[in-house]
Amino acid sequence: MNFTKTSHPLGVVVLVATLGLGLLAAGCQRDHNGNDGPSANSANSHKGPGDNNHGDNSLDNTVNDEDDLAIRIAHFIKTVNDDPDSLDAKNTPAVNGLIAIGKPAIPSVLTLIEASEDGDTRMRACAALEGIATNMYGYQSEQGWGDHWENWERWREGRDLWTSLGSLYWDDPQPRREAFITFWRQWIENKDDLDARMDYFITTIDDDPDELHSEMTPGVYGLIAIGKPAIPRLLDLMESEDEDTRMRAYTALEFITLRMHGFRWGQGWDGDHWENENRYREFLGRLGWFGWSDPKPKREASITLWRQWHEKIE
Repeated sequence: MNFTKTSHPLGVVVLVATLGLGLLAAGCQRDHNGNDGPSANSANSHKGPGDNNHGDNSLDNTVNDEDDLAIRIAHFIKTVNDDPDSLDAKNTPAVNGLIAIGKPAIPSVLTLIEASEDGDTRMRACAALEGIATNMYGYQSEQGWGDHWENWERWREGRDLWTSLGSLYWDDPQPRREAFITFWRQWIENKDDLDARMDYFITTIDDDPDELHSEMTPGVYGLIAIGKPAIPRLLDLMESEDEDTRMRAYTALEFITLRMHGFRWGQGWDGDHWENENRYREFLGRLGWFGWSDPKPKREASITLWRQWHEKIE
């Protein structure tokens, strides 16, 4: 995914658009068989967690006071696996109840994801967490995102939050689940530690590469979602002796700077396509046209230019 003087930008743009959709769709969307399920966050999705009217599982979802709220959350946590939807196993009345309660249910949902050894339970808790997060940024049951492009910025904001805190999958390895749960708890308690999140994604940038696109990993996705603050740390990785590490660091840099120059995942460039694409190519040219596989002296010279540029935009 290297931009070079001889590469045609359209190839990169198509790949970025394709991978970008994967990034935006990252979340608790795999079913218990390991397959990717329909996402509540897809631009074309008409149905997601919270869309199925299963009833209230014996409790009204309307919240009246704190004691009532705690009782309802405890009830939905206890019955999260009851009466699963026949077409979408991760949806149950309790999942929908937790989504309806919203942000106050997140701590209990995180505890369930952390403590349960049952894959079905974690899958449904993840579906509840995703449903709550997307509803917080404007997703509406049965309506989706409404006018998707009109609501694009809120959609992207919600997806960036989701990905940068860790897109929890029910079948993630235990260490990854624990790290992501910590990030979510810090955020819900207004104690978000951006440096700690960047440390984690930088340290794990080579872990669990995508089978079809080896440059993409959960660490790369997380750093892209964090955006501009991650650039200095990624430039540090561009000095690594490991080519795979440099490839993934460069991929994250490219995604971040494409977005900074007006490229929208799944849509393309804002405004005039060729004008904005040429502007981005000119930007890369001013910073040395470097790539992850370039000889070390060329990379070092370009990294210096990148650091100087980043200092000016901070």
